[in-house]
Amino acid sequence: MDSRIQIQDGVREIKRLTYLGMIINVFLMVIKFFGGIFFGSISLIADAFHTFSDISTDILILWGVIIGSRPADSSHPFGHGKFETLSGTLLSVVLIVVGTGIVAESGRSVMSARFMNPGLPVLFIALISVIIKEYLYQLTIKSAKQLDSVALYANAWHHRSDALSSIVVIVGVISSMLGFLPGDSIAGLFVGLMIIIIGIKFLIKTGKELMEGSVEEDVLQSIKSILDEHPDVKSWHKLRTRKVGRELFVDVHILVEPELSVIKGHQIAEEVESIVKKAFTRPLNVLTHVEPDLPFARE
Repeated sequence: MDSRIQIQDGVREIKRLTYLGMIINVFLMVIKFFGGIFFGSISLIADAFHTFSDISTDILILWGVIIGSRPADSSHPFGHGKFETLSGTLLSVVLIVVGTGIVAESGRSVMSARFMNPGLPVLFIALISVIIKEYLYQLTIKSAKQLDSVALYANAWHHRSDALSSIVVIVGVISSMLGFLPGDSIAGLFVGLMIIIIGIKFLIKTGKELMEGSVEEDVLQSIKSILDEHPDVKSWHKLRTRKVGRELFVDVHILVEPELSVIKGHQIAEEVESIVKKAFTRPLNVLTHVEPDLPFARE
């Protein structure tokens, strides 16, 4: 399949999941925020702000994939895929900032001994959030793996972090109901730390892509195996890989019999490119440089 068609198909899937997430996030944010105020739960209010950050990051994802799916032009000859990676980077920063704010507020609550004692309604709200957000995580992570989208990966884990934070809320509320009043505030503290860790994790991943880091080792090994197994490729070197958004770029020099015609060398190069492209489901660009298998070319 042509890489442009693959990219556009991926954009439609990312948009579908992101719009679905935005609708659900608005619903959850409202019930968490007002539920936290009405029933007196700091951790549920903190969880509501976490869900609000989900909405803002949904907007970032849409911005990134819409611009990132634009075709290559004179100013961006390798396409605009880095905008999708950039949106994932900004999403990671948002996670870290939100998590820091939650930690600070929960810490102030613990230090000032301003404890609340939320009841069963808070447990019910948090349980709804866990079920819905885990469902969204499963949907999103499945598509993220299929499309190899770092932005969608980050958004999936944003859903998962929301589910995990709601679980922490449940633990905190139960501990408060059992008589340990700081439980709810301490739960909010752990929610914030968890969000910060997830944000740092994805900031490192997206930063690697922005700095032109190589692809994953298993992908690299698959490409090397294809080159090693091709009967007309005597040797190869100068293999380089990088990602531009969801699109993978591969450059390699292949060495063939010196006596071959230019036409035959070109056919071998096209065969190699075709085999590599068929080996992966992600959008792929392969550039092969044909050289004669002679001592000076092997260096």
